[in-house]
Amino acid sequence: MASYFGAPMFVVETQTARGIRSLANAITIYIVVAILALILPYAMYALAGQVPSDYGPSFLAFAIGFLALFCGLLALYLVLIILAINGFWSVHKGKTEYGIAHEKDMGRAMTFFIAAIAFFFASMAVSFASLVVSLGSLAGPAGGTSTPSPVFADVSAVLGCSSR
Repeated sequence: MASYFGAPMFVVETQTARGIRSLANAITIYIVVAILALILPYAMYALAGQVPSDYGPSFLAFAIGFLALFCGLLALYLVLIILAINGFWSVHKGKTEYGIAHEKDMGRAMTFFIAAIAFFFASMAVSFASLVVSLGSLAGPAGGTSTPSPVFADVSAVLGCSSR
């Protein structure tokens, strides 16, 4: 807080600064979500190796845990979308705060923002598709006997799980 002749002066936060702070929070959450989305399929596959095939209470616990992780990931995606749209909207509203050059840059930023939205939804679709594929591979062949691939066996070993 600055002062002018002893009287306190309050600095008003600009729309651009507010929007940049919101976009920075959205990028931080996106990094966390991307890491979780990459790890989740491998962790679920390793944990599913611990579930016996009799569909008893342990399978129900696995299914509830999977649903909780999936819903948590979707909630983080929703928060991310809200923060990104709010941040960009604030920056766009303040496009005239810093002059003509900033206003021109905001025109180009709109193009990149639309491209980022498309990339975001594409990466979200790939993340969830890899999750479905990894869980679908748990079913194995129709005979009921399946052997996990060496990659998932290594992931299981790293996570400290042992399927036998």
